Amino acid sequence: MVNTVKKTIQLLKFAWRANRLNVVEFGNKDTPIRLYFVRDDLVAFQFPLEAVNGTVEESLYILNNANLEHHKKRRAVTSIEEIDDTYVVDKKTFEAMFQMLSARIGLASGFIAAPTVSSRETDTTGENIIITFSKAMLQPFSTSEFSITLNGGTPFHPVAVEIQNPGTDTKYSLKLPTLLQIKNGDTVTVAYTRGSVLAADGGVLASFAASPVVDNTIVPEYVNAVTDVDGTSIEIEFSMAMDTPGVDAATDFTILVNGDDGTEFSPETVTNHSTDTKILVLGIETGKEFVSTDEILLNYVGESIKSTKNGKLKDLIRKEVENNVTTT
Repeated sequence: MVNTVKKTIQLLKFAWRANRLNVVEFGNKDTPIRLYFVRDDLVAFQFPLEAVNGTVEESLYILNNANLEHHKKRRAVTSIEEIDDTYVVDKKTFEAMFQMLSARIGLASGFIAAPTVSSRETDTTGENIIITFSKAMLQPFSTSEFSITLNGGTPFHPVAVEIQNPGTDTKYSLKLPTLLQIKNGDTVTVAYTRGSVLAADGGVLASFAASPVVDNTIVPEYVNAVTDVDGTSIEIEFSMAMDTPGVDAATDFTILVNGDDGTEFSPETVTNHSTDTKILVLGIETGKEFVSTDEILLNYVGESIKSTKNGKLKDLIRKEVENNVTTT
C-alpha cells in the first residue's frame, strides 16, 4: 500500500505544485474514497480494495483524457489498461466503475445522508434551470440523468449541467437547448434518474420524479393583437404585466396594411390599457383607420417596450392582427 500511495503522489504532484489539484475525501475511516479534481473536472478516484474484494491494496483509476503529466503522451485506451500499479480507463468505463464503487461500499445505502432538492426554478432569461440542493455538490458526469419537459411535450436533456465551484456551491445550472428555452408562462418540469450526482461529502442524490419548475422569466411574450370595431386602435396582449411604453414606442412599431404593396405607417400613440395590465393599445392616426376588409400585419423592433419586471420585448415580425372592424 505504501508503494501505491507513493506512486499516486508522484503521479499527481505536478497538479498539486501548480495549485490545480483538489482532493475530496469521504466515506469512513475503513473505506475512504478520494476524488481528484483538476480545475472542475473529476480526473481520478482512489479507494482501498478491501472494501470490495477483501484485499488490502489501494487502487487508483485515472480518466484517459485527464490532463495529467504522467499520462499526457500515453496512447488512448478503449477500456482499461494497467500502468505502474494504476489504471487508465476510458470515460464510459470510468463512470461505470465509479457508480459501481459507490454502491458497493455503501454510499448508495445511506450511511452518508443524501442531498435533497431545495428548489427548482428558471433564471430570468429562460435559458437555464437552477436546482438548489441542501448540500455543497460535486460536478456531475452526465447530462442524460436529467429530463426536462416543456408544456407537456417530449422530454429532453439539458446540453450542459454546470456548477461554478464544485465542492462548495449548492446550485446546478441546467443549460437548455437553444430551440427549447423557456418562455414566460410555459409549464416546465424536471426529473432525475439516480446516477453521477454526488454531494461533496459523498451523499448520493436519489431519483426524483418530474417536478414543477418555478417560472422566474421576465421577458414578455406576444399573445395576440386585435383591432377595435371602429378601426381606430390595435390592442396587443402579452403574457405578463407591461410597463409604461418608452418615448420611442410609437416609432418602434410599424403597421402594414394589405401586403407589401399596401400602406405602411407607425401608430400615433402607444399606451397602457385602462384596466388590463397585460395589454398595450396602439392608437391610429385620424384618416388611417382600418376597414373591415383590411389585412393587417404588425412589426416591432426596438427597446421601448418592457414588462413590469424590466424584461425587454423581443422583436415582432409580421404578426397577424385580427380585424374586428365592422365598417367597410
